[in-house]
Amino acid sequence: MSDEQLTAAECAARTGLTARALRVYERYGLIDPPRTPRGWRCYGQAELTRLNTISVLKSVGLALAQIGEILARKAPPLEAILRAQAESWKRKKEEVERGQCIVDLALARVRADHALSVDELCNLIRGCETIEISPALRHALREMLALPVSERAAWAERHNEQANPAAFHEFQEAVVTLINPQLEKLMDDGVPPSSAQAQGLVAQHLQLMARYHIREAAVRWLAKRPPMPQLKQRPTQASDVLSSQWPPNPFVVEYFAEAESQSEQCLQLDELLRDAHRTGAGALVERLRSLCDQHTLGDPLAFARWAALARPPPSSLTAADDAMIWNAIAESLAARQGAVSP
Repeated sequence: MSDEQLTAAECAARTGLTARALRVYERYGLIDPPRTPRGWRCYGQAELTRLNTISVLKSVGLALAQIGEILARKAPPLEAILRAQAESWKRKKEEVERGQCIVDLALARVRADHALSVDELCNLIRGCETIEISPALRHALREMLALPVSERAAWAERHNEQANPAAFHEFQEAVVTLINPQLEKLMDDGVPPSSAQAQGLVAQHLQLMARYHIREAAVRWLAKRPPMPQLKQRPTQASDVLSSQWPPNPFVVEYFAEAESQSEQCLQLDELLRDAHRTGAGALVERLRSLCDQHTLGDPLAFARWAALARPPPSSLTAADDAMIWNAIAESLAARQGAVSP
């Protein structure tokens, strides 16, 4: 057994992980590298094995908190992790070879001055299986591919109008400009997600969601799609995370998710749900209205409809029970407002 020890910088350089990732893993308690007498972190075989396990578990979509729960019980055997990696690389190799073949054929036609047909362009889209895209977008692409060629252009235009209102683009720009850089700085500085600074950004994000009516737009779009129960079990467990608005750094999303879970509005909403079994719909409606006013959550009916579809449930409730409560609240609100549920 080798007794070679790597510094944090060497570990980052040789594994491809960033120094920031190593710090985040340590902050989450996923790894605890020993230190030299001078305080330098050391990464040996045990730590590198642990980092490999963390990387594999992240690759299947688990959040850092979920990985921590697994490792706290018992780390998976190295052989099992290696088997999973081997199978993953095998699938990726097959996908890459298939995609390369499609692209090579398209490239040959373009070089021969032949225009690509709609079917060939759709095959290029279908060949992008190795690119990580959301389940909703993947479903949308497959829905388009199932249409006759004559209807695809009209479908695409209609879909873009539904899913990408101008306000949504403005919201994305605001989040990328105003929220993300500050979140990343707080995370890099080691400021806890429960801090006043982090909680202030959560509150600012809620204000942007309400200002641009993001939940209303999401409800309208989701209502036209097949049920997607996985939205309530997203890996980040963050209510207000929209994948298109965040930078590639996954730790920013993890940090925001943790801050949001500790926010006053999130804790109070979870308490409302836990009290649902012993209070009437009318009382729940009034509590939700009060919380929407207090925390700038927007229209209560829109919030309830959105929460039924996409807000992750508290640990004490299943996704189905959580959705049932939110739907009951939404129906009560709609009845009072004379609205028709979408």
